[in-house]
Amino acid sequence: MLKLTKIINRIFILIKDIAKYAITKIKYKFPKVMSIEDTIDLILSEKKSFVRFGDGEFNQLSQISIGFQDGDEVLSIRLKEILNCKSTDCLICIPGSLHTLSGMVWRSKLMWIHLICKYYKNYHLNFKFDVIYPNSLITRPYMDLSDKNRSITIFNKLKQIWNGRDIIIIEGEHSKLGVGNDLFFNAKSVKRLITASKNAFEKYDLILDEVLNYDKNSLILIALGPTATVLAYDLANNGFQACDVGHVDVEYEWFLSQTLNKIALQGKFVNEVSTNIPITQLNDDVYESQIILKIL
Repeated sequence: MLKLTKIINRIFILIKDIAKYAITKIKYKFPKVMSIEDTIDLILSEKKSFVRFGDGEFNQLSQISIGFQDGDEVLSIRLKEILNCKSTDCLICIPGSLHTLSGMVWRSKLMWIHLICKYYKNYHLNFKFDVIYPNSLITRPYMDLSDKNRSITIFNKLKQIWNGRDIIIIEGEHSKLGVGNDLFFNAKSVKRLITASKNAFEKYDLILDEVLNYDKNSLILIALGPTATVLAYDLANNGFQACDVGHVDVEYEWFLSQTLNKIALQGKFVNEVSTNIPITQLNDDVYESQIILKIL
């Protein structure tokens, strides 16, 4: 009986969300967003830096804590600045799901319907409606897509961003991007700066000061939640090509395993599945040799 009650409640909430979503789409303007493929083509053709806004970054605009980053006033101010900037050096990407839910699996559609119903009255205050935004879902090209054949093309396009480049990955200590798979096999070299997996923004000044000393011919790939958004933007304004690539490794692992459910990964932090610390360890000598500095 309890199970049946829960099912009925969920159905009621779903119907309510769908109805509210329809009203929200009429009541507010929504931004235009280009496709994932067109966004990557733009990055490749112009060697653009990019930052990505998703639900975590939008929550941080209101200083709402997320799993790996507490609400922070300075972080909120910086994110608002970036979302409203007119930068030509850095693409400011927002979710394509704010433009259309077409092409997404139902589970993802329902998640975005719920988020839009709950938060869009605040989101829309920060958007420009006379531009076409790049798509922040470029690093989520598998689990959300209904056509999984697109994932092959998209991952191949993404790999071209770092093809033959010396890359420096800035990541949390439990992220381990590309470890155990071939995501970065086509890079010329890989180095890593490791920092805290949680509340990385507390280390922001130290990280930025360090990276500003690096070779500007290196491609900087960052996976640090909302901190990556600010860091990639600041590095782009200092002459680097910097890319906010959070989730790309997790999505690639899921793609390789062909799972249809978000699952934990051996030795890696998956914020949508596991806790801040992976339940297993992943020891890799190549990974250890790539680390040039830890700021913990």
